[in-house]
Amino acid sequence: GVPGQINKQAGVSLEYGHIHDWRNVHIKDELEMEFSIPVYIENNAKVMALAHKWLGQNYDTQDYLFICIRSGISMACMLNGQLYLGMNNNAGEIAHFTLLDSARHCYCGKVGCLEMEASNNAILSKIQERMMVGKFPDLRAKTDDADLNLEMEDFIQCVREGSPDGLELLEET
Repeated sequence: GVPGQINKQAGVSLEYGHIHDWRNVHIKDELEMEFSIPVYIENNAKVMALAHKWLGQNYDTQDYLFICIRSGISMACMLNGQLYLGMNNNAGEIAHFTLLDSARHCYCGKVGCLEMEASNNAILSKIQERMMVGKFPDLRAKTDDADLNLEMEDFIQCVREGSPDGLELLEET
C-alpha cells in the first residue's frame, strides 16, 4: 500500500505531497530487487479497504466507503464487494476537493482543499495557531516544548475532557 498517486501498471509512486521530492519513485522495482519476490502496488487507502473486507468481523456489507484520515485524507469505494478504481485509479481521491468556505493554502497549489481542513495535520496546525492567541490553555500548560509539538492524542484528550476549544474545533472540523 502506497500513499498518494500511483501508476499500478508501471509500479510507480507518482507523488505524495507529504514527502518532499517524492515523485516518480519506481517502488515496485525497488522492492522486488530488495526482497526477490513479486510486488503489487496499490493506493494505501484501497489496500486498507480490502483488508477491512477480508479481515472484518462477519460484515455482510458489499457496498461501503472506507475513509482514511491521517496526515492526509483518502477514500476507497467498495461496490458489490469489489474495489472500485474509477478512471486512472482515482476513485476516492477526495483530499483536494475544494471547500468554498476555506481560505487555507494547500501544498497542491489550490486554496480550500478538504485535506487542509480535516486531516490530522490540519487539526494539529489549527490547534497550534489557536494556542498562539491564547486558546487551548490546558493543552498549552501541558506542553513544555516552545515549538508546540503536538500529537493527535492531545486533541482527542482535549475533546474527551470537554475542553471548550477542543469541542469547538471538533464541531468545526
